[in-house]
Amino acid sequence: LPALDFRPLVQTTVARDNQRDHGHVTVDELAATMRVDETQLTAPLRPFVVVFDDVITAGGTFKAMQRMVLPYGRKTSGLFLAKSVHPPMQNPFFTGPGVFGPNV
Repeated sequence: LPALDFRPLVQTTVARDNQRDHGHVTVDELAATMRVDETQLTAPLRPFVVVFDDVITAGGTFKAMQRMVLPYGRKTSGLFLAKSVHPPMQNPFFTGPGVFGPNV
């Protein structure tokens, strides 16, 4: 099994608003706010690049990053991470405070 090679290859150059809260941004607009950090290319990239990103909504950030890596002739895939936040679960058999905690 080959060793993994983690690099902060693509950087954001301009602060941008959250797309979910501030409307859709095109892939071209996103790509214009990114750059490849050439200092991360002193060693050649592996044949396959995995982009780690936060939640995927429309996929624009990922598509923009693919464009950034494409000139280096690499296949690109994405891995998208998110944290789920769920409301507290209600116990239908117990409605008062007690051993299960308040209102559980």
